Amino acid sequence: MDFRRLFGRWDVIAMVLVLAVAGATWYAMGMSAGGEATELRIIRLQPGGGSEVIETIPLPADLEEWIDGPSGGMALRVSGREVTVYHSECPQLICVETGHLKTAGDRSICVPNGIIVELISDEVPYDHILR
Repeated sequence: MDFRRLFGRWDVIAMVLVLAVAGATWYAMGMSAGGEATELRIIRLQPGGGSEVIETIPLPADLEEWIDGPSGGMALRVSGREVTVYHSECPQLICVETGHLKTAGDRSICVPNGIIVELISDEVPYDHILR
């Protein structure tokens, strides 16, 4: 098949421009999605509904913390502006498998313990980031 007959010069230029704009938009949205975290917030979910902030830690910080919960609790490590849940006594360990929380909006949730660990920033104008 001869592509020169299928696409003209202006068709190729238009496709390249559309792909360039789409790529630049995707890159810009990814780079601005989180931002630098300024606080670590630890939230406990209430059995009847609702939640309460049990601790707020300004970042950067270097510490290890144990948080008690109904399924035993969880341990987290804060190193600079990065947070890792490295141990949990819940059965599924999804909060541990979340990995390193690095940018504002990242969070680790342990449902059996009813604990949310999230990074927040003053710079981010929205509450949640879905990925």
